[in-house]
Amino acid sequence: MISLRGLGPPGDNHLHVMWDAAYVLGSLSATDWREFEAHMAGCPQCRQAVAELSGIPAMLAQLDRSEVCAINEADHPSGATEMPPELLPSMQAAVRLHRVRSRRMTWVVSAAAAVILTICVLVGVHGRFPTSPPQTALPALPMDQIGTTLLASTVA
Repeated sequence: MISLRGLGPPGDNHLHVMWDAAYVLGSLSATDWREFEAHMAGCPQCRQAVAELSGIPAMLAQLDRSEVCAINEADHPSGATEMPPELLPSMQAAVRLHRVRSRRMTWVVSAAAAVILTICVLVGVHGRFPTSPPQTALPALPMDQIGTTLLASTVA
C-alpha cells in the first residue's frame, strides 16, 4: 500500500488534496483510507474529486493487455529508452571493482582478526603455563654486624 501522509502540492495546506486517485484505485493503507474517509465527510473538494475519478477503475478494467502495452509504447517510445552501448561494460567494470575491493577488505579484516586471536591465545596460554618453575621465597636470617670499629674515615 502507498502512504501519502503529508503529500500535497508545495504551499498547499490541504494535506489530502492528492489522495483522491489513490483512494479510488484502492492504493491507500488501511489507516490512510480511514483518515481520508473521515476527511471527505467534511471536505466537498475531495468528495468532488473522488466522484470525478470514480469511473476510472471500471474503464481500466475494460482494457486488455495489448491496449495497455500500446498506451505505454505511445507514452514511452522504445527509441527513447535505449541505453548507450558503453553503459553495460562500464557498469560491469564498476561492479567488478566493487566486488574486488569488497573481497580484499574481507580478507584483510579476516587476517587481522586471525592475528589478534592468535596473539590473545598465546598470551593467555603463556600466562597460564609459565616456562620456569615458580620461585619459592626463603626466610631471611638475621645478620650481625662485625668489625665496624676498624673502619674510620676522615673528611677533609
